[in-house]
Amino acid sequence: MSSLDCLSHMCGVRITPPAVCCGPFPLLVSEPIHHFPRCWEDDVLETCLLGDIASSAQPVIESIKAGLAQTCATTARDGNVRLKVAFVGYRDICDGPRRFVVHDFDEPANIAQWMETIIVTGSGDEGAKDVIGGLEKVAALSWGANIRLLIHLVDAPAHGMQFHGPDVRDDHPEGLPGQNPAQTLAQLHAMHILYRMFMLAHPQPMMYKAFQGMFEQDGDHMCLLTKYRVRYDLSDLMSVFTRASEAAIICHRTNHHGCCPHASAPPGPVNEAHDSLSPADPAT
Repeated sequence: MSSLDCLSHMCGVRITPPAVCCGPFPLLVSEPIHHFPRCWEDDVLETCLLGDIASSAQPVIESIKAGLAQTCATTARDGNVRLKVAFVGYRDICDGPRRFVVHDFDEPANIAQWMETIIVTGSGDEGAKDVIGGLEKVAALSWGANIRLLIHLVDAPAHGMQFHGPDVRDDHPEGLPGQNPAQTLAQLHAMHILYRMFMLAHPQPMMYKAFQGMFEQDGDHMCLLTKYRVRYDLSDLMSVFTRASEAAIICHRTNHHGCCPHASAPPGPVNEAHDSLSPADPAT
């Protein structure tokens, strides 16, 4: 049996060439996840949703509130996994105490209900936002599951000229005081969080490339970002959650099961670094 056949059997999906690189072995999932083996029934997936909550984010927040609970229930059933969700929203430094909203890991229905209290306002619709501060809040969550996923819905870039072009308004072109983007990304990497970046109305290729470079400088290519281009509508945003969750589950199980002869053996008991599937619809 070939390594791809073995991986297909193990994951419960059909994996076919042409393959794309997923860490040390090729992987392309051509069909959705369904009915993973019972041996993984103790797996827990923690997913944090991170995003801008300025005025322009209203359609995104409304779509998440409308579809999160049902989408999570389907993902948990099909992936044979327990699922918890957290939410981190960020505005900008000028918004003072309203700069962040955070809800730690909880049942998806509780997160969706809590999101009814979020008021999407402040910091304007243009210009850089406190993205790095949002990532710091993500790192401070009570991560503890064996599968960890960060879904970042990106519209505006982070402060700092390395993250955007001259056409972006940035009152802090050197970055916000006290923040260290490379250190924050290295912390997320060390925590074995799979980072998925999804571009909304305003793609940020400079920020994506800068973040990816920081991951590579951290000395490990196993936790690279991936980027997708998505729309604001409900079906597209919920497919973001489903696709990213499926990829996180597959990468965790292939890197831990040992069936595929090219898969790297995990050095520790849980939560080792994951690589990511190349996007079918990359942002430019």
